[in-house]
Amino acid sequence: MPTAFRLTLKDAPGALAHVTGALAARGINLEASGGETVGGKGRITLLTSDVGATREVLEGHNVAFEEVELLVVTLQDNPGALASVTKRLGEAGVNITSLVQLNRMHGQSDLGVTVDDPEKARPILGED
Repeated sequence: MPTAFRLTLKDAPGALAHVTGALAARGINLEASGGETVGGKGRITLLTSDVGATREVLEGHNVAFEEVELLVVTLQDNPGALASVTKRLGEAGVNITSLVQLNRMHGQSDLGVTVDDPEKARPILGED
C-alpha cells in the first residue's frame, strides 16, 4: 500500500512553500496532495515519489507529520459514487481522516483515502 504523509503546519503565508521547496530541493516529486486550514493549523496530505527521502526532509525541517497508509479506491465518475462508499465506511464505524483525488479519466475517479481502521476499510474499498 502507498504511504502518505499527513502534515500539520502553521497557518501562515509561506508555510507550505517552505516544505514543498525543501522537498523539491531533494528532487522529490509530489504525486498527489490535498489540504486545508482548520483551527489555525494547516493539514496537508502528500503522496510523494520517495517515502524515505520525504521522511528525512520533514524530520530535518522539524515538520510535524504522520505516515499513514493510503488506500486507493476506483469509483465510477457519477453522482452518488462517493456518497455510497463513504456511507458504507461510516456504517462500518470507519472514520475517514483524509481524501485525495489521484486521477479522473475515462468515466472513473481514483481516490486516495486514509482512515482510522485500514483493516476494516479494505474490504469495503475493494482492497482485500
